[in-house]
Amino acid sequence: MSRTPAWNCNQSFVAMALLSVSSVAIAWPSLAAAQDLAKVNGSLALVPENVSFYSSMLRNREQIEAIGKSKAWAKLWNLPLVQKGWAQVREEWEKPAGVHSPLGVIREFYAQPENKELVEVLADMVSQEVFVAGGENFTRFAELMSILVAQSRFGPAFARLAGEGGGDENVLRVKMLLATLSENVKLLKTPDLIVGFKLSKTKSAEAQFKRLETLLKGFADQIPELKDRVKKEKIGGAETLVVAVDGKMVPWDQIPLDRFEDQPGQYKDLINKLKESKVSAGLTIRDGYVLLAIGESLDHLAKLGKGKSLATRPELKPLGKFADKRLTGVGYISKELAAAVGTSKKDLDDMVEGIATGILKDKVPADKLAKIRKDMEGLAKDLKKFVPEPGASLSFSFLNGRGFESYAYHGGKFDEKDGSKPLTLLDHVGGSPLLAIVGRATVSPRDYETLVKWLKVGYGHFKDLALPELDEDVRTEVEKFSKIALPLLERADEVTGKMLLPSLADGQSAFVLDGKLKSKQWHLALPESEKPMPMLEPAIVLGVSDAALFKKAAGEYRSIVNDLIAKLHDEKPDQIPKFEIPMPEVKKIKAGSIYFYGLPPPLGIDSQIAPSAGLSESVLAFTISQNHAERLLTSTPLKVDNGPLADRKRPLLGAVYFDFAGTIDTLSPWIDFGARAALPFARGLDPDQAEDILKQVVTGLEILKVLRSYASATYFEDGKLVTHGETIIQDLK
Repeated sequence: MSRTPAWNCNQSFVAMALLSVSSVAIAWPSLAAAQDLAKVNGSLALVPENVSFYSSMLRNREQIEAIGKSKAWAKLWNLPLVQKGWAQVREEWEKPAGVHSPLGVIREFYAQPENKELVEVLADMVSQEVFVAGGENFTRFAELMSILVAQSRFGPAFARLAGEGGGDENVLRVKMLLATLSENVKLLKTPDLIVGFKLSKTKSAEAQFKRLETLLKGFADQIPELKDRVKKEKIGGAETLVVAVDGKMVPWDQIPLDRFEDQPGQYKDLINKLKESKVSAGLTIRDGYVLLAIGESLDHLAKLGKGKSLATRPELKPLGKFADKRLTGVGYISKELAAAVGTSKKDLDDMVEGIATGILKDKVPADKLAKIRKDMEGLAKDLKKFVPEPGASLSFSFLNGRGFESYAYHGGKFDEKDGSKPLTLLDHVGGSPLLAIVGRATVSPRDYETLVKWLKVGYGHFKDLALPELDEDVRTEVEKFSKIALPLLERADEVTGKMLLPSLADGQSAFVLDGKLKSKQWHLALPESEKPMPMLEPAIVLGVSDAALFKKAAGEYRSIVNDLIAKLHDEKPDQIPKFEIPMPEVKKIKAGSIYFYGLPPPLGIDSQIAPSAGLSESVLAFTISQNHAERLLTSTPLKVDNGPLADRKRPLLGAVYFDFAGTIDTLSPWIDFGARAALPFARGLDPDQAEDILKQVVTGLEILKVLRSYASATYFEDGKLVTHGETIIQDLK
């Protein structure tokens, strides 16, 4: 299989998308023996063990009905704006026959008993369980799709770098698409796919099945190409309505492929493969499900429910202890599929080959190209240790009385991840932040040395190849700047390697967002508000191993930057003003020290805003205010009510906390402030109408707060990377 470098850039996107889809829901009756998943009364016990992915939903009606019975829904439904919209819908619905109305057409359709039954069947199909599963050969299809997506996004840019751009970009995209398909023709095969819908009443569904059969056969009889392609067969012991088509039905001679060919017959093998392709779709009712199967053949439909099921796979073992919960989600991705759509070590080798034989070929002398290629191969070798080892993934969720609880298990190798210690920074996110994302990374001086090595190699190739090609004036400026900057960069490199990295060897980091800082007038250009307005407070927090060494590193960096400014000023006194970064002001607090710079008064910004760095013996916090820095340095337990982050002493790799309701509270005054400022300028609104709109906005924000918070903890369990999450939902009081 051949790939260009662009193809490798987006493969992880498909894996993420598939994993997101797979975290959707399934549920089944409680089990007497929760460990025996093979006895589960659901699709998990039907689909084969070798599927590439599986995703299923259940309890859909239960969840929708819970929303419909909630106080939040009642409050939303009674909003004047919603009632007005509903009245307009009813008016359209009730228009008499003959009066043009899209909803009237739907009403007439629904008035027929057989159509009403159809709607009821469709509602029943999605009320209990809906699942989708990809066969073993879906892996090849997913790999091809990831290649095509990446090619579409990045291919034209790489083509221009290689000097192949120009002309109509749409034509270029089609040419690259055809070339990609031609180079990966072995991956071209209709994937096996099954979609299933659990039924509570099969009799009505069977009646609609016969009705569909009549409609399809009548339609096929009117089109010669579809003659004898709609038929009824017995598959897996059940009557199945089958529609079969193939690539020969496409009028290939009418497609102007020669417009995209660089030479005659370039896509001959591709077209022959497409002509041989077959697609079959089968619809049947079996085992209490409506089943829709798609594939080159329908053999996978016949095998459904036979042999070992997905429930028997060892990757699903963690689900056993939760199978008696009110499950709302199970998803699975095989190791093979994860490997097919993820970046691999071979992809790095393909990247080197693509750049050497594509982008740089004929643009660099042979001897220099050989040196570049050797360096690129060395870089690829160093990067391979960062390529994750793929593994199978399992995810599931369930209702727990407070909302939704979820688990995701990821297999593979995680040598570069450190989950052996507690995340002590959870005590330094301010106690009750709006958002906190905390994690620990392995700090390796050797990795930094590798980065510096390859930056130097890259700069060497720039000097050798690109610099001589620059305009003389530009080249002169670059050389002058390099003469000034390179010695300073060497100093910065030494500070980073010998001071900064050792001082931050703890490896913990966090992004924190809060909103406790308040003012009636954040900027002189804004009108003063009646009540203090909150300000969003972003912050970066780091774990510190040696506070004194970090202070020394910070001082060295300030000195290096000031030396750079001074040298640039000496070089161009008319363009670069003479100034230097002063020492920050220092404020001593109980937890440590806060270093800050006050903003100049002419800026008109509230004096509470001051870029700050809080430093204690174990914590470093970069904030926009002294107040926030002090809150972060002070050890305060994260305020959570049970859930994944209740035990902060256990070893964790990562943690997330998001106070959704608190974020709404923080933003609400600004939304109200903006609405009150904008409504007077709205045409046709009197003061009473404007006030009514504002009240509805406030009500809408209150309704949004039923989604209270989300918390998750990521850790290792039996060699797997596990993320345990909980979303808390609370109805209005």
